[in-house]
Parts: sequence; C-alpha cells; structure tokens
Amino acid sequence: MLKKLSLKAKMLVLIISLAFLAFGGTIAYVGINSFGMAEDDAQDMARQMAYNYSSQLKSKVDVAFYTARSLAETFAGLKMADAIDRNALNAILKNVLEDNPQYKGVWTCWEPNALDGRDAEFSGKPGHDVTGRFIPYWYRNQGKLASEPLVSYDKPGDGDYYLLAARSGEETIINPYPYEVAGKQILLTSLVVPIKYQGSVVGAVGVDFALSDFVPLVAKMKPYGKGYVYLASHDLKVAAHPQAEFMGKDILPLRPQEHREALKNAILQGHEYSYMTTSKATGLVNYEVYVPVYFGKAKDPWSFAVSIPMDVVLARAESMLWSILAIGVGALLLMVLVVFFIARGVANPLIRIAQALDSGTEQVAAASHQVAASSQSVAQGASEQAASLEESSSSMEEMASMAKQNAENAQGATQSRQKAAQALDEAAGLMGKTKDAMGEIKSAGEQMAQIIKTIDEIAFQTNLLALNAAVEAARAGEAGAGFAVVADEVRNLAMRAAEAAKNTQGLIERSVDHIETGADLVGSTEKAFQVAIEQTGDMGSRIEEIATASTEQAQGIDQLNKAMSGMDQVTQQNAANAEESSAASEELSAQAATMQGYVVELRQVVNGENAATKQFQSKNAGSRAKKKTDLSQTTQSARPSLPAPGAKKPVAKFDPEKELPLDDDFKDF
Repeated sequence: MLKKLSLKAKMLVLIISLAFLAFGGTIAYVGINSFGMAEDDAQDMARQMAYNYSSQLKSKVDVAFYTARSLAETFAGLKMADAIDRNALNAILKNVLEDNPQYKGVWTCWEPNALDGRDAEFSGKPGHDVTGRFIPYWYRNQGKLASEPLVSYDKPGDGDYYLLAARSGEETIINPYPYEVAGKQILLTSLVVPIKYQGSVVGAVGVDFALSDFVPLVAKMKPYGKGYVYLASHDLKVAAHPQAEFMGKDILPLRPQEHREALKNAILQGHEYSYMTTSKATGLVNYEVYVPVYFGKAKDPWSFAVSIPMDVVLARAESMLWSILAIGVGALLLMVLVVFFIARGVANPLIRIAQALDSGTEQVAAASHQVAASSQSVAQGASEQAASLEESSSSMEEMASMAKQNAENAQGATQSRQKAAQALDEAAGLMGKTKDAMGEIKSAGEQMAQIIKTIDEIAFQTNLLALNAAVEAARAGEAGAGFAVVADEVRNLAMRAAEAAKNTQGLIERSVDHIETGADLVGSTEKAFQVAIEQTGDMGSRIEEIATASTEQAQGIDQLNKAMSGMDQVTQQNAANAEESSAASEELSAQAATMQGYVVELRQVVNGENAATKQFQSKNAGSRAKKKTDLSQTTQSARPSLPAPGAKKPVAKFDPEKELPLDDDFKDF
C-alpha cells in the first residue's frame, strides 16, 4: 500500500502515525502513573497525618497522666517519710484541680488502713464513707470546687476506674463513660496511676479528663480540606469526633461490613489498618487509615482515624492529565504542519537528483572502453615477464642446491655447538658443588673449635669442683654430707666433656670425607673442560665448510640478480597498468551494477511505485535501442593497436561532483 504513495505522502503517513502512537502511549502511561502515584502519596500522607494529629491529642492526655503520676509519687513519698496528713493530701488534690481547669476531677483511693492505719477514726467523716478509707473525689460544680467520697470503688464493673490499676499495678486509661455536668452529659475518661509502697499497690490517683474538649480540636483537623478525623477508644467507642452526636457511639456499625472484624482486631491489638470505602450518601470514595495511640504508660491502645476524600486527592492528577492531553494534541497538529513542509522540500531535490543519475550511467559506459585498452597493455607486459622468468629459473635451481648443502652444514655446526655448551654447563655445575663442599669443610672446622673450647671450660670447672670436694671432705670428716653434692657435679661435667669429645671426633671424620669429595669433583671438572675443547674444534671445521658453500651460493645469487633486473622493469610497467586498470574497473563495475537500481528505487520513493515503473520501462526501451547502435558501430570500427610496454595511456578521471552537481538541488531543502 505504501509503495504506491509518493514520498510526501509516505512521510506524512508514517511520521504522523508514529507521533500519534508515541503521544498516545505517553499520555496513557503518564495518566495511569499519575493516578497511581497520587493514590500512593495520598495514602502515605494520610498515614503520616494520622500520626501527627494523634500526637497532638496524645500530648494533652500525657500531661494529665504526668499530673496523676506526680501525685502518686508525692503520696508514696509522704507515706515513706511517715508524714501522712489526710487534710494535707486533700489540700494537694484541691490545688491540682484548681490549677488545671482542663481537668474535670481529681481523686485518690487507698486500700483499707494502707494510708495511716487510722481508717476507723475517720468512719463517716467528710470525704470518707463508713469504712473510713481515704477516698476523696474533688470535682467542679457550677464553677466551684467540691469534694465527696468515691462510690462503687470496690465493685467490679462500676469500680473498674480504681480496680483495674490497683490489681494490675500499671497505669490505666479508662474507656469513655458519660458523666453529667451542670445538667449536661459529657464524655469522660480517667487516667489512673497506682500508688506503690514497698513493692505493693496501696492505692491509686486518678485525673478525670473530658473527651468532649477534643471536639473543637479534631474539628479543625481537615485533611485535604474535606477530610475528617476521629479518636476511637480501646472498647471500640467514638472518643472524639468533629460532630458531637457521634461521641460515645460504637464505631463498628458505622464502618463497612466487610472491614468490621479486621478493624476490630487491629484496634484491640494496636495495629494499623486502612481501606477504601464509598459513601452511601454522596457516592464519593474515601480512604480511611487507623493508627494505634498509646497514652502515658497504659498498655491498652486506642486508635486514631483519618478519612480523606479521593476525589480531592485525584483532582490534581486529573487536571494534569487534561493538560498533557491538550499539549499533546497541539504538538501533534504542529508536527503535521512541519512534516508537510519538510516532505515538500525533500521531494523536489530528489527528483532532480534522479535525472542527474540517469545521465551518469551513460558516462559509465564510455569509461568502460578505457578499461579495455588498459587490459591489453597489461597482457603484453605479462608475456615479456614470462621470458625473463625462464632465464632466472636455472639460477634458482643452482642456488637451491647450494642452499641445501649450506643448511646441512649449518645444522651440524649447531648440534656441535649445543654439545659444547652442555659440557660447559656440566663443568660449571661441578665447580659449584666443589665450592659447596669446601664451605661445609669450613663450617665443620668452626664447630670443632667451639667444641674443643667447651671441653676446655668443662675441664677447668671440673678441677675447681674436685678441689672444693677435697676441701669439703677434709672439713666434714665423717659428716661430709656436702661431698656428695660436689661429687655429683663432677660427674655431670665429666659427661659433658665426654659428649663434646665424641662430637669433635664425628666432625673430624666428616671433614675428611668432604675433602675427598672435593678432590673427586675437581677431577671431573677437568674432564668436562676437555670434552668442551674437543667439541669446539669439531665446530670450527664445520664452520669452514659453511663458508665454502656460502661463497658458491653468492655466485648463484649474482646470476639471479641479473635475471631479476630485467624482470623488474617489466614488473614495474605491469604494476602501473594493473593499478590503473583495477581502479577504473572497480569504479565502473560498481557504478554500472548499482546506478540503474538506485535510480529506479529513488523514483519509486519520490513518485510512487506505479509512476516509477512506467518511467523505467520507457527509459529501458530507449537505452536498448541506443546500445544496439553503439555495439554495431564498435564492431565495424578498426580495433586500436596495443601500446608499447613502456607507454602509459592516460585514463580519464571520473569526477562525481562534475557529473552529478547537487549543490543547487538542495537549496530549497
């Protein structure tokens, strides 16, 4: 299909198609990746927001935990110092509540008689119940501070606000519970820290914190402008939400059915959890992520949730995709216009080039006649060269015989010389061994001198010991106990002397053996040198024979040089003619074989297949008629005479720049 189109049409079709595919693929790839990257970035950002927002709530709760922890440590310190005063403790609790308006209540609860052992004295008194235990609860009542004893503190369930921390011995955050303040229900939590004395829990301190105070704070947290956040307690209740009506409600019924069980497990175990959900009211897709939150040193995790609208997240990616699409369409239209003008500028010069190539093929035919004339000259030079080669043949045979004899003599000389070299190597080795033997003799002599010195020292010491033994024996008489020691030393020295003497004898014997070995090696060395002398003499005679043969070979080479002199002149002539013929034939054959095919292909590219075929057939018909006329004229004309061997016929030089001028054709391009 494309072969029938012109060059301009082909360029337009192909380039526009490739550009369309490239732009389309790029836009699709960018669009898919931009949406995917936007979702991934939004999910990572939502997770990071959850941790950042939750840290703001955590900091406020941790401050309350710090207050309760400080009270517990203070009360434990007073008990340890035996400075317990119930009125003073009440005053501390009241001051803490008064200084921290964000707290709704502060309280402490002690085990029976664990405070000061005087519970019976305070039975039924203010701040105490009938048990007399120290259980004051300070709270706010219509803007004033009031106090009353705690209730249900020893009953599981209602009294968990105290019992959980008292039994576990760990800090505890109580799950949200409703409490009426000034006729209004609010959601509270208690932050409880156990009081420990001598390793045992003797009571607890609690700070009541209003979770409803978090509502304005979480209402300001709006991820991406339209999202929202909320806090879930460990018992899966809404602890803080931008909309107050959701406070205290179960979160699972508000979540998608397919995620409830997994979400429940994630919150209870303190794990992250996330999912996509579609709002039934608006039909919009939201992404929700839950991250664990640990308050104070409590081990029960709560969870902070962030919900972001995906339509807002993907709006920027969608806008980017439309922008890329608009740019791509504009670039594609601009490319069509540019390709159109380029195609028009390329096609016109190519048409003129094709016409110039047609005329070039005719000039190639004329150049082929010059190649034929050069070939005749090369043939004549070859015949003259053959005659010279006959004269040199006999000289080559004689020189070959001499060279053979010369080679044999040289081989014999080489072998003799190798034997002489081997003999000399053996002599050198024997001399080395002789040197080593002499060195060993010297070493043995040195050791022998050392041993003799040792024997001398031992003999000297032996004399001294013997003298001492005699003196000691004379003094001691029968009680000469020291004589035995001296006698033992004398025996040891005697043994050392005997051993040294033995070593000396061995070294002397080995020295004699080494001397004999050195003598044998010297004799062998003399024989080796004698063999080397004989081999050298034989080598000298053979070298004389090689010299004689070389003289005769030189005479034959002289004759060969004379014959080769004549052959060289002809060879030079042949080389010149052959070089001209080779250059012309290679250039002409390549042009003649491929020029016409290039012209046809070029016309097909420029004008299309159908138009080029018609032009080619018309051109071939005219060319065949012209070739018949030229061939008949060449046959009838007289054959030109061959040039002399020394003459050089000039060959017309083919200049492609002159034959096919292209400078003007590409001005439009």
